[in-house]
Amino acid sequence: VGGSSSNDLHVQLAMALISATVYSHIRDCKLPQAIRLLEMQLCSFPDNEAALSLLGYCYYHLGDFPAAATMYAKLTKVCPGERKYGIYHAQSLYKGSLLGEAEKACLAIAERHAQVELLQACIKFEQDDLSGSRKILEQVSLDEVDVYVALGCCFYKEGCYEQALKSFTDALNIAGFHPQLIYNRAVCLYQLKLHKQALECLVGIFEHGVKEYPELGVGSHVEGLELCSVGNSQALRDSQLVEAFNLKIYIPVLMGMAKIFWDKENYAQVEKILSQSADLCHNNSIWRMNMAHTFFMQVKETFKRIACCLKKILK
Repeated sequence: VGGSSSNDLHVQLAMALISATVYSHIRDCKLPQAIRLLEMQLCSFPDNEAALSLLGYCYYHLGDFPAAATMYAKLTKVCPGERKYGIYHAQSLYKGSLLGEAEKACLAIAERHAQVELLQACIKFEQDDLSGSRKILEQVSLDEVDVYVALGCCFYKEGCYEQALKSFTDALNIAGFHPQLIYNRAVCLYQLKLHKQALECLVGIFEHGVKEYPELGVGSHVEGLELCSVGNSQALRDSQLVEAFNLKIYIPVLMGMAKIFWDKENYAQVEKILSQSADLCHNNSIWRMNMAHTFFMQVKETFKRIACCLKKILK
């Protein structure tokens, strides 16, 4: 009996050490290492809720959404009374672009919940069923940021920029200052040709980034504008909103400013603005194309000046 108790104690200590190591890996963002340990545990305890849940979390945050969905699907069977696993299962399927399966997973959740309805609206949005998405959102009886943002994105995609602006403003009134929401407003203001107000929003984002994220580094000064760049778009993208409803037009905020100067044919200023995001966007095809166009327009203007000088000489 004493030997058995001793063995049990050793097993418990070993399990505690493994658990501590797993949580340490997760804390340090070493998710592949955590997954290896958890998969070993799952071989011995295939229905262990903690191991399945942590694996789902790790796979999800690594972007392996099908694997995350597999873990959460198993959890819906192991723990049928836990609604959250049904929601995580549907969300993982949705993030993996398995929209049909995500839709079925939502319907399989017996108890109706605002979070489920919001996810269903996300799915409709991705399927370009904007009226269906808005219909669901308008029935959600929650005065929450996510609902207003989702509605705003629907309106934006439909080209209803004033309504989108109102929705994003309503979200700001609830959430307070948030870079993602401010940027949403800036995009709407730009589409409404309210360039000055759009720039003011962007300046607010930069100032917030400089103050709240000093470790990111501060960008260079832009001539003609009293603003700073946070030097890392993660701070600007950081959001608690439903990811599905992001406008999918988000390249770094500097791009929006560059477009304003492009419309004014101030190509030298466009180059300066784009150059500030070179460390972030040099591998982004849209950024490279914009920079190439900017160089071309400046060369084009140079050729025009050369041609004008030569024309005068020839005369």
